Amino acid sequence: MPKSQSLDELISRKAAEFAEHVRNAAKLADNEEEIKMEVEKQLAFIQKEAGIKLDVKYEFTVAEGRADSVYTRVIIEYKNPKSAADRVGPKPDSPGTKKVVDQIKRRFQGLRDEHGHPLNSLFGVGLDGAHFVFVRFREGKWDVQDPVEVTRYSTERFLWALFNLGHKGKPFSPEYLAGDFGAQEGSLEMGRLHALLPSPKCLPTLPCRRKLNPQMTNDLFTYNIRQWPQQ
Repeated sequence: MPKSQSLDELISRKAAEFAEHVRNAAKLADNEEEIKMEVEKQLAFIQKEAGIKLDVKYEFTVAEGRADSVYTRVIIEYKNPKSAADRVGPKPDSPGTKKVVDQIKRRFQGLRDEHGHPLNSLFGVGLDGAHFVFVRFREGKWDVQDPVEVTRYSTERFLWALFNLGHKGKPFSPEYLAGDFGAQEGSLEMGRLHALLPSPKCLPTLPCRRKLNPQMTNDLFTYNIRQWPQQ
């Protein structure tokens, strides 16, 4: 990868291509394994270009079950897009969405109880090729965001979390992000970091549409805040 290109720039460039391939796979897939295979193939291309090797465990036994893929602190559960009962629906109360969210919560609790990972250090993803659902635990409660279509923008968020937490294993919280990248509690940067991780209940105002754009300069990250493009 050219030295002038940051990981964020690579993710931004690859996200649309990743999303298109995964959506196309969902149209043809008959089971969740086919979605998993396409995601793994696209991730392999990005890892090679980025020069980063993600630490992944497949069918990882936790909480009396098996997580499809665990990338250090990122848990991915794949679902069959052809199954009305299992696919991630467009709404939080869709049967498949509720099922995968409950499954991810159990994985979180298992990783805490069996491996000592704090709940707020984990990031959960449900994916059927057409929709993502993102799950976190922060400020003492579950933070389950509404399902979103697999687009360039939702894929950027997925890849950013994966290549930061899946590679570095740091908790996905403003305090840990700031610890990595230099912002201090009470600073403008810290305030922005908190705004970047809004509650799913928040109104569709500007802070809820902001995204993180880390750019690497001399091995340090500086943050730019930009609005989510309208979807």
